[in-house]
This record gives sequence, structure tokens and C-alpha cells, in this order.
Amino acid sequence: MPCWVVPSVASEMWHVSIEQINLAIERGQIASKQENGFTFIDVAPHSGEAALPSRPPAAKPITYKLVRHSGPVESYHLPRAAEIITPAEIEGLTGQGAAEEPASEGGRAAGAMGDWRRGRSHATGRRNPPNLNAA
Repeated sequence: MPCWVVPSVASEMWHVSIEQINLAIERGQIASKQENGFTFIDVAPHSGEAALPSRPPAAKPITYKLVRHSGPVESYHLPRAAEIITPAEIEGLTGQGAAEEPASEGGRAAGAMGDWRRGRSHATGRRNPPNLNAA
């Protein structure tokens, strides 16, 4: 089964220079073809054809099942985000205290999504420095 790749990939696979690949293409020593302005070479010209699977296509298991809803479509209810997320989570996601913070560059509130500077300093304070004596 042929395996068509670009010359640069073949040169990496075979550990030879691209010039050697191009020279072999010019001499006709390597099978090559042009498609859409690209040159491809066959890196496995003598490999056999792939064997077909032994079981017939009709015996393949199905990939998915169609779900049939027995009731009317209106009875199927998807939960709203407010029914899944708790009020404490909503408060944490929306950043309730952001409105009182002063405006920063560009006129936007610095804490519109939480003040990143405060989070950065908090993370920096908890960081363990590297142990240079471990080596």
C-alpha cells in the first residue's frame, strides 16, 4: 500500500538530505507525483495492499442509536443554568463586589471579572521557591 509524503518528511524518515531526495526524483529512482502544486513521493512502494476485513459490512455494530421521545416535545424540559448552579457559585462567577472598584485603564472597572492583580499577588505569596540545594 503506497504511502505518499512530501520530500521533507521522507528526508527525515530516511535520514538523508532533501537534495538527495530531489536528485532521486529527477533520476526516476523514487516514485513521485504532483497534486495541487505539491510533490509527493511514495515512501513504501513495495508494501502489500491492505487486506479487507473478514466480516461483512452488514455485521458491523451500529455507531449510535436514535432516541425516540414518547411524549409531546413540550414535555421535554432542559434545566436552566440557575437550576444547576447554586447562588454562591453564581455570585463567585459574576464577581458581585466588582462594581465598587475604581475604573482602570480604558475606563472599565478593574474588577469586572475580579481583580487579576489581587489574584496574582495571592498566588505569588503561596508559591514555594525552587530548592536549589536538591541537586
